[in-house]
Amino acid sequence: MHFRGIIKRREAEPMLRRLNEHIIAAGAEKSDISVVAIHVLYLERKEMDIEIFIPVDRTIPRSSEFDFMSVFRLEKCLLAKHRDHLALLPELITKIYYNAKKMNLDVKEPFYVVSKECPVSIAKLLVTNADIFVEAM
Repeated sequence: MHFRGIIKRREAEPMLRRLNEHIIAAGAEKSDISVVAIHVLYLERKEMDIEIFIPVDRTIPRSSEFDFMSVFRLEKCLLAKHRDHLALLPELITKIYYNAKKMNLDVKEPFYVVSKECPVSIAKLLVTNADIFVEAM
């Protein structure tokens, strides 16, 4: 299942609950790792442009809020393991840019946060064992 939209931070968890409920109501189950991409943070408005991918074991009908994607691929990526608190994520992103520059690679945003856990909150997803992927060429 897939969601893309601009939402307020306080709307993220209710939206994730609705997404999980949509999957359960369709009789489907999560089948692989979840991916979250935060495209833009609008700090002054406390909003974010977010994209969420949750792979499921069967085709699910689209809803007004959620879409079904049969395939999602990330190619030519750098990987960083995030095993720390959310507050340290900017430091990790800085290191990714630094290492990409050393390898003469251009980083293409957004950063994709990949976790084996089904996301129930964005903060929980980023604090638990997550891998950060970013396309680089």
